[in-house]
Amino acid sequence: MSAEFWAILGVGVAVLGLVWRLDARLNGLDTRLDGIQADIAGIKERLAAVEATLRLIVKGLHIEIQGRGEA
Repeated sequence: MSAEFWAILGVGVAVLGLVWRLDARLNGLDTRLDGIQADIAGIKERLAAVEATLRLIVKGLHIEIQGRGEA
């Protein structure tokens, strides 16, 4: 077998190795992104609870709040 055959075979194995490692890293990234999305969902829920509590406090104290950009 010629040197060209072995070179092509070596390059093919190297490319397959790189694709395999890239796939493993992307799967790890997907896992981390899922965790981040879950954290963001938890933060949104907690913020909604804070907003609801603040709304009740404002309503109970009869405080008038102006929105952003309003004079």
